[in-house]
Amino acid sequence: MSHSATDPSSNFFGVLLAGLTPEVSDVQIHQDKLGEYTRTGGTLHGRPAYKKDNNTNHMLWFCFATDGTPTWYVGKEEEFGQARGWLQVKSEAQTPHEIKDPWSVWSVSERRWKEAPDVKCIAVSSTSGVIIHGPTPSNLLQDKLGEYRRVQLRVITERGVYEMVGMPNVMMWYAPGGTWNIGKRDELGQNRGWYQAVSKAISPEGIANWQVWDGANKKWEKASELEAISVGSKRIAFTGTTPKGVNADKLGEYQRKQSVFRENRAVYECVDTPTRSIWYTKPYWYVPPCLACMCSPRRPLPDLVHEAVLARGPPGPPALHARAHHGALPFPTGTWARRRTWARRKDGSAVRTTHRAQSKSRPCGA
Repeated sequence: MSHSATDPSSNFFGVLLAGLTPEVSDVQIHQDKLGEYTRTGGTLHGRPAYKKDNNTNHMLWFCFATDGTPTWYVGKEEEFGQARGWLQVKSEAQTPHEIKDPWSVWSVSERRWKEAPDVKCIAVSSTSGVIIHGPTPSNLLQDKLGEYRRVQLRVITERGVYEMVGMPNVMMWYAPGGTWNIGKRDELGQNRGWYQAVSKAISPEGIANWQVWDGANKKWEKASELEAISVGSKRIAFTGTTPKGVNADKLGEYQRKQSVFRENRAVYECVDTPTRSIWYTKPYWYVPPCLACMCSPRRPLPDLVHEAVLARGPPGPPALHARAHHGALPFPTGTWARRRTWARRKDGSAVRTTHRAQSKSRPCGA
């Protein structure tokens, strides 16, 4: 089976568990257990394990029930691997987004499992933020472009739903007709909107065949230069230690630059030193001494780049410390495990050395 760049089985992902849960005394039970879960990197019984992405102790795992039935559970971290939890579904699916059977929720007061047919588990991209940017014919509907964030607990046609930052009435969704749409909130789920792209992608990142509605002429216009790029936090804190304190001055807070991207990744600039940036060039994230180095960051340029910090890693948070077949994180949060240094020999040629670093970067704002 082949996979597209936006297919969740070819990138690292989380899953979104969403829907209505049964009511007890007019209150939906265990709604707080729903949300986005991210792979931990570990497996149990040949299936991946997941942890909720908001630092709770909620986990999602596969094991066998007491009667031997293959079952997926959502439960406490300290109960990981046990046949118990708040939610369960009888299924031997390899991953939770492949589950087709109905979920059940445990009612403490009634001491029984209650079926929750509205609860669904879908695959989602590793980040909840997407920026739609680029030119449109005659600058049509440019005000509908910008940053969108995935809405927790909302699923339409087995895809996540996105809301425009600062304009909650503008939404992005996948319609049953096989199109991604940007339109009004009250049109949610319909095959209509201001923008549309024919694609069955699991999330909008990477979709390039957008078209925009020309209301004056009542027709769709191609907007082939529009891009949908995955983004993380607007600010990150780059902290820790470096070998012998080398390049420790490059640590600090970085903020995402407005509408500046490199290889479909956002570029971050240092809050205290705006001429210093973090950017991505496959397969590394770079912290160079100046913006001038962006022109060719992978070439050995000792005249411009005396020392640079690099990181490589998988696309799902939080690790940036190891090489992985999945590719690279769409934002530079995690552990930076290597520092490579360029220097000149006496004969003028370049030499490179590699050291271990203990630096980390993490989200520190919206």
